[in-house]
Amino acid sequence: QHFTLAKAQFASMLALPTRLLNNGTLKSALAMTLRRRASTAKLPRGNSEELGFYYRHPGSVTRSQMSMMEGFGAFMWFYVLYHTYHYPQYVIGHPDYPNPRKWTDAELGIPPA
Repeated sequence: QHFTLAKAQFASMLALPTRLLNNGTLKSALAMTLRRRASTAKLPRGNSEELGFYYRHPGSVTRSQMSMMEGFGAFMWFYVLYHTYHYPQYVIGHPDYPNPRKWTDAELGIPPA
């Protein structure tokens, strides 16, 4: 059902360029497209939940679905916070280890010869 709705919206977006190519004038193609959209803008009758859209409410969620969502959210936050605390280098990174070959004798404490 969602595929059909997306297909209809895509076809609606292509209506103006198609009519422009067929008719040749922008004014007639635009008028035809606007007239068509105005006549098909009405929502079909019936239960909105059956048709796959909701108006100003998210729809009904069962207790088991709510429990699964809460459990998934709790697990996700546990995972993020646990790994942030125990492995902070994944979040903030760690400095590059200096290359010992670039150190000078003075930095290493070797007296000049």
